[in-house]
Parts: sequence; structure tokens; C-alpha cells
Amino acid sequence: MLKKIAILLLISFSPIALANSTTLIQEAEEAVRYDLLDPFSAKMRNIRIVTNSYGVKSVCGAVNAKNRFGAYSGFTLFVYFNGKAYLEPNDYDPERIFETAAISSGCAGTERELEARKLKEQAEEKTRILAQAKIDKENAKAMQKLLAEQAKEEKRMQAAREIEDKKNIALKAKEDQIAFEQNKKLIKEYCGLAYNYYIDRISKDAPHGEAFTPIQILFSNNDIKPLVGELSEVEKILMQSEEEYHSNENMNSGFHKNGFVFKAMVKMIVI
Repeated sequence: MLKKIAILLLISFSPIALANSTTLIQEAEEAVRYDLLDPFSAKMRNIRIVTNSYGVKSVCGAVNAKNRFGAYSGFTLFVYFNGKAYLEPNDYDPERIFETAAISSGCAGTERELEARKLKEQAEEKTRILAQAKIDKENAKAMQKLLAEQAKEEKRMQAAREIEDKKNIALKAKEDQIAFEQNKKLIKEYCGLAYNYYIDRISKDAPHGEAFTPIQILFSNNDIKPLVGELSEVEKILMQSEEEYHSNENMNSGFHKNGFVFKAMVKMIVI
């Protein structure tokens, strides 16, 4: 046990440790003298080195020096902290500079230094929380602005889509109307050709192929199949209707007496 204590003492009072302490005290004394009116008259006492909770070493002590009248004014406390000397003021210190240095360095005692550190850390934490709250508020505001802009853009795009849809509907209606008129024209032409087929076959006794050719040409030149069916089906219906005409006295009479009625009948047959 004694051996361990001896080793610790040797380490504590090693040349390097003593040299570092001496250098720090010399720096402190020079810094204190620099702030005096008569630095060469300075007398110092109670000089000691302290280490605060952050591991920073400082020098504490008291100094007495001559004033402007050449008389010693009494010992004044000093602190050498972070490379700067602080002397206890004779008058009121509203900024509490010396007190802050004495507490932060540890010269005012460990308890006061730890209490001040705790208060400082609490203040820093409060500042950090307030700063983060401000950032969060700004972010929330920016997000609201972004969402509002997105909603506005979506509304604009929706309005544009509705306008485009209306244009497309109007265009489709126009196209449908054009197609209807075209189909109406084709149906009318087809009915006329079907009627002419019967005229050629019955009145003129024309061969089936000759009478049916105009209808074949109509199918070749136009997309009429969706309206009246396949060409082969049309041909079959016309031939069956022609055979029925020969065996049906009413149709025969209608054809000779009232061509308009017969034409309507043809339309009913072929459509």
C-alpha cells in the first residue's frame, strides 16, 4: 500500500507535471500584471491550480498592487481561465464577467461550477428545443405551402382535363353525326340499289349477276357491311325475296300498282 502511494506521489510531482504547472502559473501572473497600473509592484498569494468538470486547468489567486497614488489598494482576487486574466472588480459588475469566469473555471468551488454547468446545459437544451421547434414550424409551414400549391396545380390540371374531355366529347359527337349522315346516305343508296335490283330482275328480266353488280360495287367502295351485313347474306335475301315475289300475288300487285309502297317493302326486307 505504501509502495502504491509512493508511486502516485512520484507521478504527481514528476518534473513534467511540475514544469507544466509552473508554466501555467507564470502565464497567469504575466496576464494579471498586464492589467495592472503598476505591474512591477504586484504581490501575489494563495495561487493554486484548479481543474473544472470539463478538464480545463485554470489558476486562482489574489493580487495586490499600487494604485495611481502609489499606495497598495489591497488584495484582489483573480482568475486565469482559457488564456485570459479576470480581476475582481471594485464596483458593481452588471455583466458578472469575473463571477462567471470564477465559477466556470472552478475557482469558486466544484459545487458551484457543476451547478452552473447544469444550468448552462439546461439553457442550451432549451435553446436547442426552441430552435428545433422553430425549424419544425417552418418545415410544417413549407409543407402546407407545398400541399396548397400541389392542390392548386391538381385543380388546374383537373379543370384542363375537363375542358379537354368536353372538347373530345364535342368532337366525338361531331364525328358520330358525320358518320350517321354518311351511313344514312349509304343506307339510302343501298335501298335504292336493292329496289333497282328488283326492277331489273322483274321488269327487265335482267340476269341476277347483272342486276346485283351495282350492289357489289357499293360494298367494294364503302364500309357498309356493319350496316347491312355480309354481301353473301344480302345476295341471299334479295334472291329469296325475288322468289317470294313470284309466288306472292300481293307483292306482285304492289309492285305494279304502287311502286312507293313496294319500295318501302324492299327497305323492310333488306335492312
